[in-house]
Amino acid sequence: MVRIIPNRLKSSSNSLATSRSASPMRSKGDSASPEGRRDTGLVLDVKIIQARNLAAKDRGGTSDPYLVLTLGDAKYTTSTIPKTLDPIWNEHYQFPINGTTSLTLAAICWDKDRFGKDYLGEFELALDEAFAEDGITDLGPSWFPLKSKRTGKKSSFVSGEVELQLTIVDNSNPEATPRELYDQFISVTKNAYEFTNGDSDTLGIVYLEIGKITDLPPERNVTKTGFDMDPFVVISLGRQTFPHQDDPTQPQSRI
Repeated sequence: MVRIIPNRLKSSSNSLATSRSASPMRSKGDSASPEGRRDTGLVLDVKIIQARNLAAKDRGGTSDPYLVLTLGDAKYTTSTIPKTLDPIWNEHYQFPINGTTSLTLAAICWDKDRFGKDYLGEFELALDEAFAEDGITDLGPSWFPLKSKRTGKKSSFVSGEVELQLTIVDNSNPEATPRELYDQFISVTKNAYEFTNGDSDTLGIVYLEIGKITDLPPERNVTKTGFDMDPFVVISLGRQTFPHQDDPTQPQSRI
């Protein structure tokens, strides 16, 4: 993914100046307690309850599913439930909410195999949309359908949904009311997309995801013995040009 982000983005000095490669990924093994890692400050408390009607990827007509959740630089992997299409996890983890990179919760479901894994689907949830209702900081148990974002006969077959409960919590202020939590969350959201005042000509942010390209014309290699191609993408916005970045861990492109 290439993200084109203005230099004058107010929160860029904190959350965007550090690349993902500089922040260690947090997984289940990093949890501070059996209930999951507890960060200070505003966090998204996610209870991973269960899934149902998953696709069968094993010969016996079942799967060995587990779920991987990411929010910003934080990552959590559930335990694997063997031989089922309706796994029950009842696990939870707390993700810090601290900037533009922690406003979209991504979930991918996998079937664990002895020598690898099979894709069971995924979904994404924008927190500013999920908590759009005024004063609501606990969504309660909700089902999220899995979708396929991958090509190939085996990867495109996806079914089922995942049940999560999402709650905004302030670990530094356990006595905070739902109204106070919501206002704090809105403040973080606004700060993430707020621009400095003055004579700035910046009107917004462009998020551009390069997915794939098909049906490219064949190009003969230098020996003219076959066809070869190493395609890449160049994006232009005004006078700025941004080459495609193969490594998503590298710093984001900005203007």
